[in-house]
Amino acid sequence: MTRPATRSLRVLELHELPDGRAQSRMVEQHAVGVVRLDGRLIAFDPLCPHKFSDLCEGLLENGAVVCPTHLWAFDLRTGACRNVPGARITLYPAREEDGWVVVDVPLPS
Repeated sequence: MTRPATRSLRVLELHELPDGRAQSRMVEQHAVGVVRLDGRLIAFDPLCPHKFSDLCEGLLENGAVVCPTHLWAFDLRTGACRNVPGARITLYPAREEDGWVVVDVPLPS
C-alpha cells in the first residue's frame, strides 16, 4: 500500500502553542488544528464532521477534543469519535522544525 503524497506546511510558531491548548489555522487552503498535549504535537482536521464547527474552539478533555457545538468528542490518538460510532477526524503527522509546528497534509488527488 502506498502512502498518499503530502506537503509539509508551517502552521504556526511553537511559542504560539502552549501545552494543553488547541489552535487552528488556514494555511494554503488547508484547515489545520494543532494541540500540544504533554509536550507531544498532534495535528488534525479541525472541522467537526457533523456541523463543521472549529474543534479548536472546544474543550480538551482526557486526550480528546470536544466540539463546542454538539459536544462530539474526538480521540486525539486515533481520530475516532467517542460518542458517535463511525464519526472521525483526520489526524496529520506533525513535528517541531526550526521553532515552527510543521504539519504534513495530503495533496489533492
